[in-house]
Amino acid sequence: MTPAGRRWEALGTTVDVSVTDPSSLDRAYAIADRRIALVGDACDRSRPDSELSALTGRAERGVRISPVLADLVAVALGAAAGSDGVVDPTVGVGPDGAARDGRLRLVVDGGAPTHGASGAAARWTTVRLEDDVLVVPVGVALDLDAAARARTADAIVATAAASLGCGVLVRIGAHIASRGGAPDGGWPITVAARVGDPGCRIALPADGALVTVHLPVAIHPRTRRSPVPVWRTVSVLADTAVRAGTLAAAAILDGSQALHRLDVARFPARLVDVAGGVTHVHGWPEEAQRAA
Repeated sequence: MTPAGRRWEALGTTVDVSVTDPSSLDRAYAIADRRIALVGDACDRSRPDSELSALTGRAERGVRISPVLADLVAVALGAAAGSDGVVDPTVGVGPDGAARDGRLRLVVDGGAPTHGASGAAARWTTVRLEDDVLVVPVGVALDLDAAARARTADAIVATAAASLGCGVLVRIGAHIASRGGAPDGGWPITVAARVGDPGCRIALPADGALVTVHLPVAIHPRTRRSPVPVWRTVSVLADTAVRAGTLAAAAILDGSQALHRLDVARFPARLVDVAGGVTHVHGWPEEAQRAA
């Protein structure tokens, strides 16, 4: 049976939903659309009516937030803690209340993280979440874009696979997750599809996730300097898109230390250095073919 899919725009990027059973596509789309709508209501910073926009600059004494937003904040803070603060979901807020780009944001748009250039060290540690009460100091705001995309992809495939009884793959920007089965040979995925990069195609198995991140311009939170470019692309395969995205973003900023981070994590990864050389670690799957 040939898989079926649907594509649309949401959360500031392209969303794809594919299923191994074409008769389940409409229901899979409905599950995805409903979850994405909830996430957009919770944390879309481009919308002044979103919950996150409404609390910016007003949460220094703690505010109660929805379960959806609380879950996304927990994911983002967990990514920061798990990466030793390299992946930081905070941004600065100017005197006019407008968010300013922070020193390092986990923001992936089509595989490319965008980061700010200055700000207080370890700013993410000033944000506190206790049950449904969120505390964000004055001068700090949260950017949950990448955390939301990763978490939403993971949540959709888990819900859809369980409800529909078939294989489901979701791609939200650079974040890809699958559950419940895959076509014969796996889900065909193009990796590192960026001009100038040696791209490839692999077969993503069921119950896996893949995120590819490209070289940013950023200040590393530990050194307070722009990292010396070592890798221009890092792709990580993991059990969830949240884990894959966190590892990929942290690894590309770690430069020469990236291989150590990935060695400790023990997830398959593909790294393209600035000269175009490719390094595979921990059983990266055989590449089906080179992509132009």
